[in-house]
Amino acid sequence: MPSHLDDHNLPVKLFAASIVILMALVPVVPTSGKIAIEAAMVILSALSWRKPSFPLGLFGAIFGGVVFLHIPYSQLSFALVIVLYLLVIAMFPHLRRGSGWFCRGEFGSTVVLLCLGTAAVSGLALIAWFMLTKPGIADLIRSFVPQAPLPVLVVGGLVFAMVNAAVEEMMYRGAVVGGLVESKVPTCILLPLQAIAFGTIHIGGFPRGWVGVSLATVYGFLLGVIRLRSRGLLAPWAGHVLTDLVIVAIVFSVAQVG
Repeated sequence: MPSHLDDHNLPVKLFAASIVILMALVPVVPTSGKIAIEAAMVILSALSWRKPSFPLGLFGAIFGGVVFLHIPYSQLSFALVIVLYLLVIAMFPHLRRGSGWFCRGEFGSTVVLLCLGTAAVSGLALIAWFMLTKPGIADLIRSFVPQAPLPVLVVGGLVFAMVNAAVEEMMYRGAVVGGLVESKVPTCILLPLQAIAFGTIHIGGFPRGWVGVSLATVYGFLLGVIRLRSRGLLAPWAGHVLTDLVIVAIVFSVAQVG
C-alpha cells in the first residue's frame, strides 16, 4: 500500500497551505517581516505556475503587495485585492477555474440553521467580549460613525454590514477556501487554515487584540463549515451580515453615549 507521502498532489497541497499560512502572518509581523513574506508568496506563486495552487498563490501575492504598499486594512483595500485578482484571472483562460468559488450555493434548512446558530453564538460572544474587556474603539467611531441623523446611520450600518461581509467572504471563503479546495487540501487542514488567516486580520478590528483574533478565528472556522456545506458564498455571507449587525449596534451605542 503506497504511503500518503507518495501522493503526487502533495507539492500542490503544500504550496497552497504555505500560501495561506503566509497570508495569516502578514497582519501580525513587523514591516521587515512583511517584505520577506511577500517575497516568499511571489516565489511560491511562481513555483505553482500551471498548477492548481497558482490562483491561490496569485491571490496571496496580491494581498501581500497591497499590504506592502501600506494601504490600510479596510473594505476598500480588500476590494482592491479581489478586483486585481479577478482581473488577472480573467486575462488567462487556464486560470479561470480559480474563480469557480464565485457561486450562490445551496441554502437548505440545515444551512439556514447553521447560519442562525453561528450568528447567535458569535453575537453573544461579541457582546460578552465587549462588556468584559471594555476595549477602546474611538478609532472605529471616528472612521465609521459620521455625524448624521439616526435613520441615516441605521441605513449606513446595514449597508456597511452587507458590504463588509461580502468583501471578507469573497476573500476568505471565496478565493482562499476555493484555492485550498482546488488544491485538494484535506478539510481537516483547510478549515483551520482559512480560519486563522481570517482571524489575524482582526488584530486591530472588532473584536481586536489577540483575544479578538482568537474569537474571529473560531468564527471563521464556523463560516468555513457553512461555506463547504452550502458549496457557495450566499450562506456564509448571510451569516456574516447578521454578526456584523451586532458589531454595528455596539459601535453605534457607544458613539451615542459618547
